[in-house]
Amino acid sequence: MRAEMEGPAGWQISDLLDFKPEHLETLLTEETADWAQELDWDYSPSADLVRALIAARRIGGAALLDHGEVACYGYIGLDGQKGLVADVYVRRAWRGGAAEATLLRALFDRLICLPAVTRIEAQLMLVGAAAAKTLECERGVHLFQRALMTLDSDMCPTPDEPRLNRDFRIERWTDQHLHAAAEIISRAYHGQIDALIHDRYRTVAGAERFLHELIQFPGACFRGPASWIAFEGGAGSPVGFSLAGFVARDVGHIAELCVTPEGSGAGLGQALLARSLHALYKSGANRISLAVSLGNERALRLYRRFGFREKRGFYAYVWERPGERS
Repeated sequence: MRAEMEGPAGWQISDLLDFKPEHLETLLTEETADWAQELDWDYSPSADLVRALIAARRIGGAALLDHGEVACYGYIGLDGQKGLVADVYVRRAWRGGAAEATLLRALFDRLICLPAVTRIEAQLMLVGAAAAKTLECERGVHLFQRALMTLDSDMCPTPDEPRLNRDFRIERWTDQHLHAAAEIISRAYHGQIDALIHDRYRTVAGAERFLHELIQFPGACFRGPASWIAFEGGAGSPVGFSLAGFVARDVGHIAELCVTPEGSGAGLGQALLARSLHALYKSGANRISLAVSLGNERALRLYRRFGFREKRGFYAYVWERPGERS
């Protein structure tokens, strides 16, 4: 394997194209176990996808080797002029030191060095705060605090019954609702912190693409019977939806919950969340999780009212080339 960069004490950064799946087997096995232990998430479908992409030599990214042993890896991609750091994992024996920050710098630098890339996004739930702060200081990456929150089945939600003070029509999700949900996202997040984190939230086309990939991605948590969409009045415009499913055999997940400004203030978010929770519990969930930006105070109040508590903090990362508009 060719070394792209020498690191301290026998470290080297090597391109993922230099690897075969068996070279990363120990790391992927440990990563799958850590996702289950720390996040209650079945990572095995994603790990299988990584193996397949490595075997086909269709994955971009790098691994850090310590005297020939793979210590950590990450993979990246491109979405037009936007770079994506899709995953970074550091094995336990190398955490708490410089390995994580060294690999993060290498991955971001690869994307920054591409003249066509004007923006980089990442959400890395298993990356430590120290490595994230290094990127903030050395590469001008903006960090946004997020949290994974969980609710156990023995802490059943007991908020007051929603009192919807307007006429809403709430329907079970079908594929025909994809465009309507994209419209909701673009209106609900306009000017909000989540639109700073995720630029696809800013347009209907971008949101529709995001939802399509969320539903189709291997191991996606989407489950139609636990997802709902709301319209104002009998034939009114779409004003809110919840998208939910399972991330492990007995762990449900709220992937999206958003309400437009036109639908807010009437208890609609509470009603949608309650329906999704009930459907997940009925389908066998013993625990339910969701991710939220800590700057979204309204969402945090709603989730805490239902009994959700923070399980793990992490960062969303955004880098923008100087002179580019956000």
